[in-house]
Amino acid sequence: MILKNTYNYFFYLLIAVSVIGASCTKTAYEKIKQPYNDILHFEVAGYGNLGKVIGVVEDGKITVYWSGSGERPASIKPVINVSDKATISPASGETVPFTSETSFTVTAEDGTVKVYKLNPVFNTAIPVLLGVTGTRFVWVETKELSLYGQYFFASADTSDIKVYAQRLTDGYEFDIPVKGTTVTATGFNVVLPAFTAVQDSGWHKVWVKVKGEVSGSKEIYFEQPWPRNANANFSLVQNGQNIYPGQELTLNYNFTDNYGGAVSRYYNGRPKGLYFNFVDAATNQRSSLIITDFTVTNTQIKFKVPDGNNTSIGRYLESIYVQVPQPMYDRPDYLGTAIYLTGNKTTILKAAQ
Repeated sequence: MILKNTYNYFFYLLIAVSVIGASCTKTAYEKIKQPYNDILHFEVAGYGNLGKVIGVVEDGKITVYWSGSGERPASIKPVINVSDKATISPASGETVPFTSETSFTVTAEDGTVKVYKLNPVFNTAIPVLLGVTGTRFVWVETKELSLYGQYFFASADTSDIKVYAQRLTDGYEFDIPVKGTTVTATGFNVVLPAFTAVQDSGWHKVWVKVKGEVSGSKEIYFEQPWPRNANANFSLVQNGQNIYPGQELTLNYNFTDNYGGAVSRYYNGRPKGLYFNFVDAATNQRSSLIITDFTVTNTQIKFKVPDGNNTSIGRYLESIYVQVPQPMYDRPDYLGTAIYLTGNKTTILKAAQ
């Protein structure tokens, strides 16, 4: 009898622990419902050569600009994308009146609600800049930019379209000429002005103006010109001679360019790294020698050949790599490289003088 009661006790205790454990597990891992109730995209069928019209969703309003040149519809069937797990009413694809009386209710997964009012704007086509194809460019290697959006071609005269850019570091503004032959209602190309000392690299914002109506702006990044965009002129004073550990050498250098100095200004007087490449004439094996102690002026780099390097002894100097700052928006400390080839096999590193 005692054994049976003991068995029953442990049986019910096991059930109780299991229930409590399951309850705790459910609480710990219960899915949190998402609170997002945003309209991510809103578009309707367009008119004329405009295939679709994209609404601007902002501050609880869905603004749809409709040009006076297009027939005004009484109703629309918008295609709408909302936050993940959210629902919208009226639903995407449902016919609704094209008036300011129409509203859309977005309900998040957690039940929170947000109401958006439709805001049709007629007779005024405000340009909408949706983006620039690409976000990073090397100015001297990029001749044109492609802009895309809506309501660009509000008149038959492409000269009504203006594009402006502003450098974010100091607010400097300039025009970017529009390539008139590329203009459509949804996109066009612009031709970058010549790169001069007035221009600079870094972040810029771009916007469009059509007949007095101004779009929002987009940001793009112009990378610093590469060393290959300049002419690197090097000469090693000791080229063609034997060189020795501890000896001071002089590398004359000068960066020039075809842009009135706009490219070379980034590199003259700014070398940050230096290393030699040696080759064994008999075996063609290679080795490198990093120079850490050097001084730089606008025209010369002076340095000493390090002591204690046996790997390169007896080998000829094939080239010198000069590293210069070339920041990128995702790698601000990046160093570009300019290469000097000695052009001979007679500059040999000897063990002692």
